[in-house]
Amino acid sequence: MNKKPTAKEIMWGEIKVDIYTGPKCDQHKPYWNVYYEDDKEDDNSKDDLVLSIETLPPGTKVVVSVPICPKCDQEQETCNCGFDWKEWIEGEYG
Repeated sequence: MNKKPTAKEIMWGEIKVDIYTGPKCDQHKPYWNVYYEDDKEDDNSKDDLVLSIETLPPGTKVVVSVPICPKCDQEQETCNCGFDWKEWIEGEYG
């Protein structure tokens, strides 16, 4: 019986937010916070996250998770229930 390869997570990324940008330190600027397996420190970047076909093997899978509103179970872009996303972002990343 032939066994199939299993998967192993090797990289984790999250879009975090610098909530103290702009002339009055009241604007939000997102950035990537990425951690690679076996690295001692994470990496912050305001550039796009690039997953290169040249450096990843065939069979690599990517999963993207977005926050869901605790009041209406909708994504931020479609949520219109009045949940204060700005307050949540500042509490999460402040």
